[in-house]
Amino acid sequence: MKDFDLAEDRELSEKIGRRIYSLRENKEMSIEELAFGIGISHQQLFEYESGQNKITVDCLVRIAEVLNLKMIHFFPIEDFGEKVGVPFLDGKDCEILEHLAQFRTLSGEEMIEKFVKLVVGEG
Repeated sequence: MKDFDLAEDRELSEKIGRRIYSLRENKEMSIEELAFGIGISHQQLFEYESGQNKITVDCLVRIAEVLNLKMIHFFPIEDFGEKVGVPFLDGKDCEILEHLAQFRTLSGEEMIEKFVKLVVGEG
């Protein structure tokens, strides 16, 4: 059985907590709103965001659902390395990626039309 380093555990909890806070702020959601959405107290969510308490996978999944994100968004490259993480994305980056994902189902002409609308702010 592996021995766990309490300092590493604490550091991991803090990294994930900071990421939860950042993603929640990018979605312009209060701590109370997110806590209510996932069914915990805002005090407990604060303890997760500050790294004081370890978060369960189940709770992280519920947060991802409420914030309309994928689990990978909680593990940015700068904190977890290229094999695990994704680049840090702010709200605008996430919005752009969501639009780009829609391009996969469009024809060439539709893609150009959608892209032009996005560039001029109509999309």
